Amino acid sequence: MAIGARMIRNCAFLASSTRGPHRVVAKHFEKMYKLLNCIVLGDDPSHIFEIKIEPTESVSALRQAIKDAKKPHFDHVAADDLELWRVDLPADEAPKNHTLDPKQSLSAVAKLSKFFSEQPNEEHLHIVVQPQHTVPVVPRIPLVDTRLAYLKKASGAPSAGAKPASFAATQDKEEYLCNRPRRVADSLPVTLLDPIFGEFVDDCQNYQPTDHDNEFVWKLSENMSSFHPDELTRMNVFRQLLRGYGIILHSSAIGSTKYTTDGHLLSADGNFVQVILEGKNEIGGRGAEPFAESILYYHKILKESNAGVEKFRSVLPCIHIIVFGACIGFAGSVFIEKVQCDVLAPIIPLFWHSTDLRMQEMAARTFGALKIAIEKLEKLYSSPIIHLEAEDSLRHPYPQTYTSSSGHIQEFSYDKTQMLRDRRIFFGKTINDAAESKICIKFVRHYSPEAHRFCANQGHAPDLIAYETLAGGWKMVIMDALDIDEGLLAQRPGSYRPLSAMAVSERLPLKEAITCLIEELHKYNGGYVHGDLRDTNFVVGDDNQFMLFDFDWAGPIEKARYPMHVNRTDIRRPEGVCDGKKIVAKHDLEMLKYLFPEQDGREPVRKRPRLSTGEGSSI
Repeated sequence: MAIGARMIRNCAFLASSTRGPHRVVAKHFEKMYKLLNCIVLGDDPSHIFEIKIEPTESVSALRQAIKDAKKPHFDHVAADDLELWRVDLPADEAPKNHTLDPKQSLSAVAKLSKFFSEQPNEEHLHIVVQPQHTVPVVPRIPLVDTRLAYLKKASGAPSAGAKPASFAATQDKEEYLCNRPRRVADSLPVTLLDPIFGEFVDDCQNYQPTDHDNEFVWKLSENMSSFHPDELTRMNVFRQLLRGYGIILHSSAIGSTKYTTDGHLLSADGNFVQVILEGKNEIGGRGAEPFAESILYYHKILKESNAGVEKFRSVLPCIHIIVFGACIGFAGSVFIEKVQCDVLAPIIPLFWHSTDLRMQEMAARTFGALKIAIEKLEKLYSSPIIHLEAEDSLRHPYPQTYTSSSGHIQEFSYDKTQMLRDRRIFFGKTINDAAESKICIKFVRHYSPEAHRFCANQGHAPDLIAYETLAGGWKMVIMDALDIDEGLLAQRPGSYRPLSAMAVSERLPLKEAITCLIEELHKYNGGYVHGDLRDTNFVVGDDNQFMLFDFDWAGPIEKARYPMHVNRTDIRRPEGVCDGKKIVAKHDLEMLKYLFPEQDGREPVRKRPRLSTGEGSSI
């Protein structure tokens, strides 16, 4: 009878009663089994696993039990290809490869009672497992498993799946992170996941068109403004114009499928897609929605690739060209755990008036930016892409270096768990240096390093380590990471407590010092304002040393203005605070009064819901 069957039978018998004479049986049952702590050679001690087995069983049976316990790690390894060694070591002293003598491995026919006459020390390691070298064991990588499961999902024809009703039903399951509907989105845009997209956005605004670009755009307008009998004709004309411009797209079937794009560009080895073209004859045409159809084609190409794209440490960037009638749009896609696609540029109408030079220049800059981006994608995919390892994640922004004040380029890594990712605030540490300092990495659209540095120099903000401008309009802020204790119990020594968690009576001793800091900020170098002095942006140490965060809105007096979507519903703000209005010193001082209410009977500034609108957040 198999081990598992005996265990089930005996367990069922014991479950029938635990009273009277059966207690003796249960005690005897427990003694019949040995609890063996096992580890695969080379694994970290945290991966020790336990096997429960009768001592009358053979080593061969133990091999099978280990194979079953380690599913799916040993799915492709036969049980008799597992070599076992008997050891008696503390759990944190797992042996190395060179310490195991092949001649000392356990014989398959030997009984376990020969090696374990008594119950072994439960805190020690007892069995070391090694697959024979002729059988490779591939370690499981969680991200690869997640990606593969996503790619294996059944998917039909993109043209059918992109019809509005069908795509809406798919998006109820949040399959494609494309902002349709709004909730189906990731907090990190593609411009923070690969620099090529952010650089494309910048080039669309800053590229200086050549006569070649201008000539192409004029021809494009002439031909695309015309009415074409059908989609096939329009897209053939568009591809021919692109070919003359130096961008060659192929309208061909994807892999072994019958599905054909309106045009796409693969890498030189055919393993990766760089550009996808999708179009409709006119804006009012029926059938598939072109943006959605292009996304589904990206998914289909990934799915049909023979390269095992799920294994690569890359977000696999791709640019989409969307044509609908005489209008054109551009988007970018990546693949992390799901397909994500974001629009990269405004829709450009190609039927402008001949005197509208601004519109023509916009189109010329955009197509010039497209050529540059395609060259970068070709370079990316022509170089080897390394495979993911178990500890890798792609759910963080692409920067992993910053330049220190001394000009040194410092590498850093992101922590595995990121609690504030939805607000684009990350934590990590410096690497390849002696300190391995804990840091906070924040990505924002606007920031005042001057205001931050002033407060840090006064000892009332984390040290600002670096401030860098990234492509696509992003700013990267690197600062010291503070230990913030948001627990309800006693505060950890050396940690900071959110001011929002403190009663008014506890806050009052801080009023003078905080007010003094803000008044000095208003005088510094012509005057700076903060703009968002809520209690959620202050933390207090166990010695009443306070720190101020969130300089996203801060800036020079008379120049700084409130951003879009200022929350005045959930948060009490002074009169005159409104989107686009100037931030004045009076507003800062009024907000401080809300932090320290005395006779007005009002509560402190309320904590806002966590929204990704750009409003401030504590670190």
